[in-house]
Formats: sequence, C-alpha cells, structure tokens
Amino acid sequence: PFDPELLPDFTGVDPDTLDTPPGLGQYLAARLVDVFQAHNLGGRGKEIRLLKRLRGSWQPLAEQPDFRHTTALPSAEDFAALQVRPMQPAEAVEVSRLIYDAYRYTYMSDVPYYPDRLRRLQAEGQLHSFVAVLGNGMVASHVALLRSPDMPTLAEIGLAATRQEARGHGLAEKVGMAALQVAVEQLGLAGVYVNFTTAHTASQRVKRNGLGIAVGLLPARSPETVEFKGITDQVPQRISTLLVFQTLAERAPVTLYVPEAHRDFIADIYERCELPAELDITVTPLPEAPSEMEMVVARERNLAHLSVRVAGHDLLAQVKERLFGLRLNKTPVVFCFLNLFDPHTPTVAATLQQAGFFFTGVLPGGMREGDALLMACLLGCAVDYDRIELSEKDSRALLDYVRWQDPHYQTATPH
Repeated sequence: PFDPELLPDFTGVDPDTLDTPPGLGQYLAARLVDVFQAHNLGGRGKEIRLLKRLRGSWQPLAEQPDFRHTTALPSAEDFAALQVRPMQPAEAVEVSRLIYDAYRYTYMSDVPYYPDRLRRLQAEGQLHSFVAVLGNGMVASHVALLRSPDMPTLAEIGLAATRQEARGHGLAEKVGMAALQVAVEQLGLAGVYVNFTTAHTASQRVKRNGLGIAVGLLPARSPETVEFKGITDQVPQRISTLLVFQTLAERAPVTLYVPEAHRDFIADIYERCELPAELDITVTPLPEAPSEMEMVVARERNLAHLSVRVAGHDLLAQVKERLFGLRLNKTPVVFCFLNLFDPHTPTVAATLQQAGFFFTGVLPGGMREGDALLMACLLGCAVDYDRIELSEKDSRALLDYVRWQDPHYQTATPH
C-alpha cells in the first residue's frame, strides 16, 4: 500500500555537507515538469504522472493557408462604426483568438487561450475586459484590467492586443482609456500599472503615449520564446519588462523605509508620481527570531518569487539555502518585493544584497501591506542591457540606474 500524502517534504540541502535529505527526488522531479501527481491504485500498484509542456526549441506547426476563415479587410465605414465597451461573454472566444493572432501560444499566461476562464474571471471581478468592435463585427482590439488580492488598490493593464489589419487606427488607446475610466469611476483604484515588454518599443510608444511613470525594471522576467507577431519574432535573450505606474487618486503622506543608497532615486520617482512621502533610511536590527519566507516557482515563465514573511537573525542563511535549491532546479531568476512601510526593509534589502539580489525599482501599492521595493537575483542567466529597447527618457534613465546595481554587470564592465 502507498499513501502519497506521506511523501516527505524537501527541506533543503545543507550547503556545508551536501547530504541528500529525504524528499529530494520528489522535489527535483516535481520541478522538472509542469505537473507531478502521485496516485495510489490499490491492488493495481501506484502511479506517478509527469506532464511536461514543451517549450524552448519546440515550435508549433505552421498553419495551413486555409486554417481559418478569411475575412475582408475592414473598411472606413467599419472603423467609423467602432464600439468600445466591456467584453460580452459570447465575445470571449474572439478575445482568445485575438491573443493567439498576436502572440500565437507564447503569451506568458495560458488564461487568455481559454474563453471559459475569461468569462469566469470577468464574472468574478478579477478581470475587467474591454474590446473595440468594428462595424463588421470584428473584435479588433482588447485590453483588460487584471486584479489581484495581493494588490487590492491597484490593477494591472494587460492582455493587450490589436489585430494586424486594424493597427494604425488608435484602437489600443481608445480601449485603454475606457479601461482607465472604469478604474477611476467604478473601481476607485489608487493606481494602475503596466508591464511593458522591452523586446521592442511598439507597445511602449502606442500604449504609454506619455501616460505613467517608469518605476521599475523586472530583468529576465519572460522566456525568450515569447513572440510578438507582426512586430518581432526573434528575441535574443530572456525578456525584461518595464514597470510603468499611473497614479489615479491622491493619498495622504506616508513614511517609506528605504535603503540609503537609493534614497534620492526613490524620492525622485515618488515626486514624479505625485505621491507625497517621507523617506527614512534608519537601519533597524533584525529580531532574534527565525525567519519565515515562501518561495513560489512560476513554471510558465521559469522564474521564482521570494516572499519574506518574517525577517529574523537567520535571514541570510535561509535565503542562501533557498537560492541553492533554485540553482539545482536551473531557475534563472528570482524576484522579491519588500514592504516599504516596514522599518526593517533597509536591513532586509542589505541582507538580500549579500545573497546576490539587487535593487530594480519600486511599485506604489505593490503589496497587500503597502508599497513595494523591487529586487531581483539572476541565478542562471545574464542580461545584456544594451539589447533592452526603451522609448522614453525616464525609462532609459531607470535602465541605466538598474544596470549598475546588477553585480553581474558591475564585474563584467570596466569602470
């Protein structure tokens, strides 16, 4: 008899002895595949199911010329009869097809490829989907507000796509403005943010259009297999994303606990975001208590998120142990968001820096508890910052600042 619930949990490898602890085999197997399931089949034995979604060098087969119905190009009358409105449930399949036309099956999440999921998320209020529908019935452009319980005062603007034959008519801007209007008037959000790809500048020029402030860079956030149909199909490295924030509501002044080295840079961001803040650089000793943290690995993007729940005296040792496990798993990058309302954040940031993390920006409202300090650690990849494409001056200034925080760039570049 076999009880899969009694399989031992992997608690980490001691870097000093490298002894093999219980559960290591299951831990590695589960992280080398996308789905790991253990089943007790009774008298028929036991079953281990492993599911691996092909990526990397695998490419979907080329479409046959008659794969989809051909439609006539939209006419001037079709554009004149444009409607911009929330997505209707029956249009979810058209939104899925729109995302497919723009990205094929390389979008960072598989949610938009399932119309039923789009309908459910919209019904639950986690997704507010907006479409531009032409006079001929074509769903020509789409933008969504994505809500997360971890960021209750914010929404991410995402799932943005416009059909190739409808580009150049300002549809993305119109749909985006409809989303912003709902964010302000109906949802009462404090702000919105966008993760812009830096593989090309087309979306930055079209969708940003002077809107928002560049507040952070997430280096190597997306796999190099992502495609942008009709814009660029070849991406030479893992894709970094530019984080742009737009303030939607005034707020009272707050105190932010920031690393001294980045005080002036952070102060400038908050001033441009029109968010009043007092910056405190006091270094507070960590309590004599064990640290508590959580590491979540996102398989679709092959990255990890580290959450420091409690920072104690053993923080550095615990972080190094977690990073060792990620290196074994060949996870190339890990991100960590720290609460800027926490007086221990300057100390925690300095500790993470000893483990290889570096500062990449901030995100007001980026955590359930408050604003976020962004840090990243590159484990199995390097970023060629000269290949990152940015369209606006503040974005390039942010890039120049972040590149000099990256310890890999510092050691590879002569001063």
